[in-house]
Amino acid sequence: MAEHSLRIGAARLNADRIIRATLPQIAGAYWEVDVPAVRAILNGLLEDPVILSARIDDPLLTDAQRDSSGLIDLSVSRQPSPTPPWLSILFQPTSQPEKPAYILTNPRDGSEIGRLALELSFRPVEKDMVARSYVVLGSSILQTLLVTAVIFLIVQLIVIRPLARLQAAALRVRDGHSFRLKGRDQRMFDVRRQDEISRLARAFRRTVTELEASRDNLQELVDERTRELLVARNEAVEASQAKSIFLANMSHELRTPLNAIIGLSGMLLREGKGNSNTRNLTDLSAAAAQLSENIDSILDLSKIEAGELVLEQVWFRLDDLLDDVLLQTRALMAGKPVLLTWDYAADLPEEVCADPLRLRQIMVNFASNAVKFTNEGEICIQAGFQNGALRLGVRDTGIGISPEQIEGIFKAFGQADSSTTRQYGGTGLGLSIAQRLADRMQGELQVNSEPEKGSEFALILRPPIQPIPPKNETTDIIKVEGAEGPVRQVQVMANRALATTTAPIPPVMVTVTTAHAAFSLRSSSGKVSRRHLALPITHREFSAALSELKTGTGPKLQKDELLAGRDVLVVEDNPVNLYVFVSLVEALGAKVRTAVNGIEALEQATAAMPDVILMDLHMPLMDGYRALENLQGRFQGSLAPVVAATANATQEEAERCKFSGFSGFIPKPIDPSQLRSLLADLCGNNQLPGVDQEKGLFYAGGNRQHYEASLRRFHAGLREWSAGLAALTDRPEGPVKANLLHVIKGAAGTVGADRLAELAAGAEKGSTSIKTVEQAMSQLLEQFDARSPLSADELPFTPDRLERIRALISKRDIQAIEEVQNTGSGELPETAKAKLQSLKTALKVLDFETADQIVEQLAGSLHED
Repeated sequence: MAEHSLRIGAARLNADRIIRATLPQIAGAYWEVDVPAVRAILNGLLEDPVILSARIDDPLLTDAQRDSSGLIDLSVSRQPSPTPPWLSILFQPTSQPEKPAYILTNPRDGSEIGRLALELSFRPVEKDMVARSYVVLGSSILQTLLVTAVIFLIVQLIVIRPLARLQAAALRVRDGHSFRLKGRDQRMFDVRRQDEISRLARAFRRTVTELEASRDNLQELVDERTRELLVARNEAVEASQAKSIFLANMSHELRTPLNAIIGLSGMLLREGKGNSNTRNLTDLSAAAAQLSENIDSILDLSKIEAGELVLEQVWFRLDDLLDDVLLQTRALMAGKPVLLTWDYAADLPEEVCADPLRLRQIMVNFASNAVKFTNEGEICIQAGFQNGALRLGVRDTGIGISPEQIEGIFKAFGQADSSTTRQYGGTGLGLSIAQRLADRMQGELQVNSEPEKGSEFALILRPPIQPIPPKNETTDIIKVEGAEGPVRQVQVMANRALATTTAPIPPVMVTVTTAHAAFSLRSSSGKVSRRHLALPITHREFSAALSELKTGTGPKLQKDELLAGRDVLVVEDNPVNLYVFVSLVEALGAKVRTAVNGIEALEQATAAMPDVILMDLHMPLMDGYRALENLQGRFQGSLAPVVAATANATQEEAERCKFSGFSGFIPKPIDPSQLRSLLADLCGNNQLPGVDQEKGLFYAGGNRQHYEASLRRFHAGLREWSAGLAALTDRPEGPVKANLLHVIKGAAGTVGADRLAELAAGAEKGSTSIKTVEQAMSQLLEQFDARSPLSADELPFTPDRLERIRALISKRDIQAIEEVQNTGSGELPETAKAKLQSLKTALKVLDFETADQIVEQLAGSLHED
């Protein structure tokens, strides 16, 4: 902007000098009225590009005088030069034309004779400035482009082309070729060249060379490892197959004689008489069962490592578990100079919800290790309960374990010391399995041991529990005395027997010594009945002694009529096992026919189709699979249920039997209760079809009273659930319907109504219709209504009973459900009856908060009455 002002000022100053220099000439010519001279001078002024026009004005002359003198028009002008279109677009004038005036004076006296009027325009100057600017800009751009092109060519030659050739060489390396540059590019490998591109090329060549060497070496290693892995894989597959075959063969070979041992001992227990015989046979049966469980340990380890072991969650009596452990430990200790004792806490729960089989497996492993490593002193079976934690353990005075050896005993096939395997035997699987089972149960194993002083192994769990209902009478009925021996332990056992027994117990005196417990009862006639039991004793033996004293006789055998009138065909080639099978089935009241192979089974079935067929899988001439195939082809739909019996008790064998069409699967050695339950499902006279009462009783921990109460609740719930589902049939899916189906599924599974539980589970997932569930419930309801052997008298509603219910509800104890269900409304007012029914409804859905409020209302009603 400053340059613009300077250029305009210079042009103005130059024009002013020119004009002032010509003023005397113009004034003289005008005074002399020399018109041509005046015009010539004025035209000369137009040579300056700034001056656009010039004229002389004389205010003293009139138009007539000016016309007569020839001065009528003394003015000159020119048109400004046209502006190019491109310049007119880019250039906009910023200054307006100036019109200065100069006075013309008389050359003689200096008086004014006229005025010179001019029009000055600086637009040409401005256009010249713009044109010069564009010339400068254009030349600068051309120079920049030229410099850029030169730089680009230099970079192209020095950087880009060498990098491109390096990239191409690198791509060839990726495709498996060697790193190589051609022609003049090989100069980059010259160490005397220190530019960046050359150093990069040399570094890349070194890297590629090293990578090629590593690749070749790695390929050789991979090929070698692949060959080794292939050999190892083939060996592992062969070893796995050999292990499976070995386990199956060993399982079969060991279970076959075990089946005979356990079966014969079971028959002798039923038929034998006398306490000593019964005690010896009980120990024999327990020892054989323990041997069978040791065989199962190998299979359990495989299941655990494969992640295929599934733990049960069922209710069972804790006393039964402890009795089983004590029986098996007692059998293992036969002939050893070691004292077996027990120490059970007085506040142990009555029932526990866990996997009883696996808990017993852990405890028996603790006990068997204690028996194995203890040659003198004592072994104590322990059970405690504190702050919701159940502690089961075994303490011994054996050889003990050093601290550095403790970690190794939990490894599979591991021992504290390799010498113990030679001296004491054992596979080293037990504690490894126990540790993994404890982890699966979310429990903890504890070990306290000191060499030469003994060891203590314990399992800590926090399972759901059912406490023993409190009773007022304890020591007044069963008096326990003694100066030595486990007096306190027997007293705890007596208290538990009183708390868990519903039948009346007469006053009994129990005298405890170091080796025996003497039971005595004096009748009203003065006669004294006595029973002597060698220590240690179990809860079942204690209760059996009380029962014998009460009745005055030994235990009476009750004939089982489950399969009365049924025809059962047993197919077994081993004579001893055949005898065991026949005895077990006949004990259920069935008529038994036998066959020793599949061919004879076909002949027997053709002569007369039995109600059920028990078939061994491994037989000469025709095995069980071929026999079933022939039976199915010959009889098709009229074929009776066929149950597979085998010593190969693996899950794979069970799945194969199910796929082949067997109606059931039972492993050897035969468990009589399992056989009874299976035959009851297939052809037994079950009191409630559709309800597996054996399973339900097992889930109830063997407590018949508890199971009957569950059946009563289930019977009452069927009506409410049916009405609830009917009301929700036309409604869309929602949480109310899902919760109701979940309650039905849980209740049905608990009592053994497996089909209803499966249907409810399917409806909960949407794979089964609500109508199907309603039909199944209707059928069960008809059966419950038609057959009512499970009914029980309701207890009267009293203040004491209300306080018991209130205490259970405050503890959130599900035992409150049974207490309320067994409570009758009697002669309660209608409002109290309605509240009692509301209480039952709230507890069924475990709504303890509402139950608390209803109990308070019921208490208020009783106080008002």
